[in-house]
Amino acid sequence: MREVESTLARRGLVAVQTPQVFGAELFRRAYAQEDLSSTDDAGLVERLGERVVVVEGEASNLKITTPIDLTLARAVLGVRPAGSRPGHKRF
Repeated sequence: MREVESTLARRGLVAVQTPQVFGAELFRRAYAQEDLSSTDDAGLVERLGERVVVVEGEASNLKITTPIDLTLARAVLGVRPAGSRPGHKRF
């Protein structure tokens, strides 16, 4: 269980989706830094003093991170589980 420390004002907050997109050269510079402590790629780019821009995303964009995410994506797309299809057609 966690305790609430404070409630943020919601005005101006945005939900950030992945992927976060940067040019290859900027991405390499971001990850070449000695201190890689950050919650995401954008934080590393910000630390370089570079501009990070937010663009409108799609709320139904699914992020596949855990096995349950893949199960959900299959259900949304109407795709049968991998074991029920030939190996060359597995998702």
